[in-house]
Amino acid sequence: MGTNGEDLERKRPGTGKDEDEAFGNTDEAHTWACMCHFSALLGVIWWIPASSLWLPVGHLLCPLVVWIYKRKDSPWIDFAGREAVNFQTAMTVYGAVGGFLLSGTAAALWLWCVALTDLFWIIRGGVQASHGRFFTYPLIAWRLLREPRSVTALRTRYPHLF
Repeated sequence: MGTNGEDLERKRPGTGKDEDEAFGNTDEAHTWACMCHFSALLGVIWWIPASSLWLPVGHLLCPLVVWIYKRKDSPWIDFAGREAVNFQTAMTVYGAVGGFLLSGTAAALWLWCVALTDLFWIIRGGVQASHGRFFTYPLIAWRLLREPRSVTALRTRYPHLF
């Protein structure tokens, strides 16, 4: 027996593979949860022209599509998708407000800071999800998509993964 997280999880009494699968704790669920986070990186290439501006939409629409498509498969995917959509919505608002309130170089610097912050947390969330851990994004002043009961049950079942 090693000391990695899977072995430690197996040592806990009352924790078995069948019970984990009943809670949606599978490798496939972790992969889709990871996709909920990493799909926001498509915001780099998916832009929509609006008059003289180009607006990024991939960072918000891609996690939304993955979440809507797979959210009923596992509470792990549901949680990751809600977090990713909430975070991308917040980052969009932060960028838009800063872009409108500031001008010139200050606006450009603000947008670069928002983009780099977004990139950092996307990667961090995706890596955590790939390791089977829940990831709660910081910097979200409000959550449009609230935590469902199924995730509350997971918090009780797997407190060490939050």
